[in-house]
Amino acid sequence: MGEKHANKLNILFITEFFPNTVQPWFLNIVEQSILNGYHATIVAYKKLGSKQPAKFKKLNLKKNTYYYLAGSSSYVGFMFLRLLLFILTKPKFSLSIFVKLCKRKYSQNLSYLKLVKEILRVPVLNKKIDIIHAHHLISAYEYLFIKDLFDVPLVVTFHGQPPIGVPHLNQVQMLELFILSDVFLVNTNFAKRQLIHLGCVSEKIKVIPQGIELDEFKFLSTRNNKTFIFLTVGRIDKNKGHEYAIYAIRDLISKGIKIKYYIVGYGPYIDDLIDLVNELGLNEQVQFLGEVEGSRLSQYYLLADIFLFPSTSIDPGNLSVSHETQGVVVQEAQASGAIVIASSSGGIPECLDRDVSAFVFQDRNVSDLTETLLYVLNNSDKWEEWRLLARNWVEKNFDIRKIGNRLNEEVYLPLIASHSFGK
Repeated sequence: MGEKHANKLNILFITEFFPNTVQPWFLNIVEQSILNGYHATIVAYKKLGSKQPAKFKKLNLKKNTYYYLAGSSSYVGFMFLRLLLFILTKPKFSLSIFVKLCKRKYSQNLSYLKLVKEILRVPVLNKKIDIIHAHHLISAYEYLFIKDLFDVPLVVTFHGQPPIGVPHLNQVQMLELFILSDVFLVNTNFAKRQLIHLGCVSEKIKVIPQGIELDEFKFLSTRNNKTFIFLTVGRIDKNKGHEYAIYAIRDLISKGIKIKYYIVGYGPYIDDLIDLVNELGLNEQVQFLGEVEGSRLSQYYLLADIFLFPSTSIDPGNLSVSHETQGVVVQEAQASGAIVIASSSGGIPECLDRDVSAFVFQDRNVSDLTETLLYVLNNSDKWEEWRLLARNWVEKNFDIRKIGNRLNEEVYLPLIASHSFGK
C-alpha cells in the first residue's frame, strides 16, 4: 500500500481551488492538521489568485499539492508521463492498484473512459492514505474510488447549496456520496438541515464551524473616524444583498448622517450595483474596491466602524437553494473590532451573539436595516463594550486552533481508530 511519510498518518485533502487567496480557511485547516502531527497531501482543481500565500510557502505545500485539470489535453499528456514514472518507481504498488481498478470496472460495470480517468488520477497518490477529507462535493464524488482502493474513511465538508449556474451533483450521485461517506461536516445547524433535506442521514452529520487565524487580525476597540465607515466584504452577486445595504445608506444620508461605504469583492452583479449607486447619486459615499486580500483587507476591517453583511437568498424558505451558511468574513470583522450588522438569512444568526455583540435585521427589509443602523449609531457609548464582547465571542467559538483540535479529536482520530479496528 505504499510508504508512510516519516511514519505520520496521512490526510488526503480534496478541494476545488488551492491555494485560494480569497478563502484562506482551507489553508488554515491544512496547517492545523500538520500542527497536529499529520502529513498532508492536497488534490485540487486549480489555483485561485495570482500570489502564493506566505503560509503556503512556509509549510512547503507546493511539493504535496497536485492538480486534476480535467479536459485539458496538455494535462492528460502530463498525467500519462506521471503514470509511466509511477509504474517504473513503484511497480508492485502500481500493479496492486491497477488490479483493484480493473476489479472495480467489472464489479461496478464502469465504462472504460471512467476507468482510464481513475487510472490517470492514481499516480498523484503514491503514499499510503489514512483518511480522506474532501471540501468540494463534486471532487469528493470523483475521488470516491480512492476510498475503495485504500479502504479508508471519507470525511466530506458541505459548504451549502451552490448558487444558480454552479455545477452540482445529480440526485443519484448525491445519494451514492451520502451512502459511502463516513462523516459530513457542516458549519451551522442550518447547513445540517440543508444536508438532511438533500437526503443525508442526521447521524452522519457533525456541526463544526469554519475557523479563522486570530493572529492575522489585529483588534482595535476604538476608531477615530470623522465620518462613519461602513464595510461589506464578499462576492458580488444577486444573493449577497448589497442593494439593500445601499438603499439603507441612502436613507441614513438623507437624515444628515455622514457615511463612507466600502464594498470589497467582485462578481457578476457589480455593474448593476454601480448603476444603482449612480442612480441614487451616491458616487461620493459608496466606493467599490474590487478584490482585496491579506494585510490590505485587515486594514479595512480595522478602519470600519460597522461591518454590513446583508446576504440573502432567492427563496428564503427553500432549503434546496443557495443560502449563506456561516459567512467567515463576519468573524474576521468581529475579530478586528468592527461592529457587525447582518441579515437573518440562512445560518448567519447562529454565528452571532445576537443583540449582545452583534445585530441582526430582517432579510431583505431595508427599513429594518435602517432602524438597526440608527440604533447602533445612536449608542456609540456602547461600541467599545460591544467590540470587546465580539472579539471574545470569536476567540471562544471560531479560533482555528480550537477548530483544528476539534477536527482531530472528534473526527479524524475516532474514524481512523474505528476503521483500523474493523480491519
